[in-house]
Order: sequence, then C-alpha cells, then structure tokens
Amino acid sequence: MKVTVIIQSGYVLSQMIDKQAALLIQKKALENNIEILTQTGITEVTGKENILTSVRTDDGKSLDCEILIVCKGVQANMQFIDDTDIKKHWGILSNSFMQTNYQNIYTAGDVAETYDLATENILLMRCGLAPSGRD
Repeated sequence: MKVTVIIQSGYVLSQMIDKQAALLIQKKALENNIEILTQTGITEVTGKENILTSVRTDDGKSLDCEILIVCKGVQANMQFIDDTDIKKHWGILSNSFMQTNYQNIYTAGDVAETYDLATENILLMRCGLAPSGRD
C-alpha cells in the first residue's frame, strides 16, 4: 500500500515540534516509503458510486486513494487582543496564576501561554507542549 501524507504547513507536526525534529520524522517516514507533501492542500475529493477514488491537491496533482484521513491543527485566535497592550507570544502570556500583564485580566484555555512548574517550560495550554524553538 502506498501512503502519502499531505500537510499544509512546511513540515510535519509543525505546531508541536521544531523543524529540526520534524525533519528527523520526515526522514524516517521516507525510509518507510511514506511520501510527505508539505505546503500542499486538498482542493477536491472524488469518488465513484460513493466510493473514494482520488484527491486533487492545490497544485493540480491528482492522487489515487482508497482511504482519506483528515486532521487539522489549530492556532489560537488572539485577534481580539490586537488593539490592546495585553502581552502575547505563541499565546496570551500569563504568570503562574494565569494572570496577564493586567492585574484583573486572566487567560485560560487554548490561548493561554504560561510557565508550567512540572516541566519548567513555557507552555501553550491547548496542547501542553513547549512552543519555544519553533520556526
């Protein structure tokens, strides 16, 4: 079976690991005959009699396929604080009490970026992974 991974970002797991780590994963995938298409999207899914037959990529390439798995990463929406002085980096910055740089404004959920005592890293709460070092 031929496996092709289509990724809109520049490398695999781009919201979780840095480019150097991703390149190691991509190399291992290639060693196992897994093709990875980066900076590519799917524009069309086609089939015959309700059976998947192919996908078309945004560069016009048609790929035969029998199985399609769709996954989408998310990026925190911080546009609502663009016109404020609330500090942000990968997420809204906060102290260990989830307090922003404003005394009575707190952050929580997938937009929160704070120091984690357990790992001693700055973390985005949406995935519990350190964003430092990402491209």
